[in-house]
Amino acid sequence: MLFRSLINTLIPLFTLAVAFFTKSEKLLLRQALAFMIALLGVWSLHPLSQFTWSNQTLLGDGLTVVNVAAYSSYLVLSRPLLKTQSPIWVTAWVFLLGSLGLIGLSLSDLTKTTLQLPTQSVFLTMAYGLVGGTLLPYLLLSFILTKTKSSPVALFVYLHPAIVGSLAYFFYGQHFSQEAIIATTLIFFGIFLATAPNRLFNFLPKKDHTA
Repeated sequence: MLFRSLINTLIPLFTLAVAFFTKSEKLLLRQALAFMIALLGVWSLHPLSQFTWSNQTLLGDGLTVVNVAAYSSYLVLSRPLLKTQSPIWVTAWVFLLGSLGLIGLSLSDLTKTTLQLPTQSVFLTMAYGLVGGTLLPYLLLSFILTKTKSSPVALFVYLHPAIVGSLAYFFYGQHFSQEAIIATTLIFFGIFLATAPNRLFNFLPKKDHTA
């Protein structure tokens, strides 16, 4: 599980690579540095010594890599479409095609499952997961991609640990450890470095690298 979480942190780097090789974006020195700083902040929460590669999880790990590559490609390749089509319409098609794929993969298990009427708390949790945790974020993502580049959008994936830590603090009283504070600082600094106006970094080399 930890190894898969490490793979998921590569989404911004995959996005940057796809954008670079498809010539959708230019690769700036400041941008590359920002991605590495934010990635270092996330990885500092889980030392690399904790991650292991096992033949028992090889298929799952491989599928996770495919998922990361597919999602990163979506962030880049969907931008031209989102500029000409309604984000709501695009999101609807994404969910329709995705649901057909999930039905095909889970149909055999579904036929062996005894369906029961969920309790109110379970129903509300499912509804929030579907609407608040999936539909609205994807819809918002589609709108954002019409206004900005793909790589900065992907970079905000690194905010997840900071947000989860903040929610745990306010709702469960869990205190921030020194490692968490350092990691959060690195994440926010990396995001700031990537999204701040160019005039703040005139001292950096202006040469960019294109494919």
